[in-house]
Amino acid sequence: MKVSASGWSCLDRDTPKLPPPKSKRCGFEGLQKRTANLRQEHPQRQVEVWCEDETRLGLKPVARRVWALKGTRPVSNGRQKFASLFVYGFAHPKSGRSRFVVLPQANTEQMSRALADFALWADPANRKVLVLLVD
Repeated sequence: MKVSASGWSCLDRDTPKLPPPKSKRCGFEGLQKRTANLRQEHPQRQVEVWCEDETRLGLKPVARRVWALKGTRPVSNGRQKFASLFVYGFAHPKSGRSRFVVLPQANTEQMSRALADFALWADPANRKVLVLLVD
């Protein structure tokens, strides 16, 4: 193996090029095919692709260390309560439009509320086909 001036060209030459792994998921090509099919099925309606993700924001209790005499119970002023809320974010990558919904929990009921709010905001007249990629 010959080492060049940079030292890395030998790796490019000797390493076999492997094809990318075939995923069972939909992928970008599958998304393009599905949106093309939706455009053919609904020629009078506009098809928009959106992305969604949710995250938890909140306070987690922090374990504190304190000094105490041997044989006595240590006293700590750390907060033991837990409070949080969830932010559901919707983004349209092509135009940059976004919508955020803040709800108290992340469960099926709250997700359906967030989806209903998003649908009313993104297409109030029900003239579009909305494709949502949920994370």
